[in-house]
Amino acid sequence: MKKFINFMMITALIILLSSCGVTTKKTMWASPAESPKIEIMNTIQADVVVDKSKTLSGTATNTTFLGVFKSGNNEFADIPERGMGKTKKAAIFEALDGTNMDILVNPKFHVVIDQTLFSRKVTVSVEGYGGKYVIR
Repeated sequence: MKKFINFMMITALIILLSSCGVTTKKTMWASPAESPKIEIMNTIQADVVVDKSKTLSGTATNTTFLGVFKSGNNEFADIPERGMGKTKKAAIFEALDGTNMDILVNPKFHVVIDQTLFSRKVTVSVEGYGGKYVIR
């Protein structure tokens, strides 16, 4: 009887593990039709006024457990630069939040990665001067 129970438990475990599946769909890389081309004729000219009297700083943390479960900041700076990770964008948002500044000028990042067998924790600290756009 004990062999039968062990057999049933192993069979149930195999069925449970084999029934999981992952589906990934990337839709941002291809579009079904050509995008319309838009030309902007008016250019806006602006100066950036940098406030060097104080340094702005912010810190953001992103933790990934088992490569699947993610936690961390959920507010990010809207920066068009490619290659900048979400954790860096979250740190910039934290630095600019609550100020009247538009951008972070001359940002200096300090990245710490703490990786264990089951988790990965990325902590990004940023410091820089606040800048404000002034339209001419």
